[in-house]
Amino acid sequence: MTYIEAKVKQKIAYLQRLLKLRVNLMRYATDVDVSLNDGIVAVRWNMTKPGEETLPDVITHETIEFPVAHLGKRIEHYKRKFRAEFAKRNENIRNNV
Repeated sequence: MTYIEAKVKQKIAYLQRLLKLRVNLMRYATDVDVSLNDGIVAVRWNMTKPGEETLPDVITHETIEFPVAHLGKRIEHYKRKFRAEFAKRNENIRNNV
């Protein structure tokens, strides 16, 4: 394994952990999976709840694909989204107290 491959694996693992945390703040997503295949990173958001019946016309997942070259930009993008959602959640908690 080369140095670059090791760094990409580390970034993929970091992105997976970041998105797993973000799932806890989201209303529609129940799980997320990040995979790497032939230089393309795929982020798959699962939107079905355990025990929930799946209907044929209901969307159960969403996949976002991007090249490995954009991995750093995507991590920063998801960090900003996480920070905003976290701040919004905490603001709502403070206002209700």
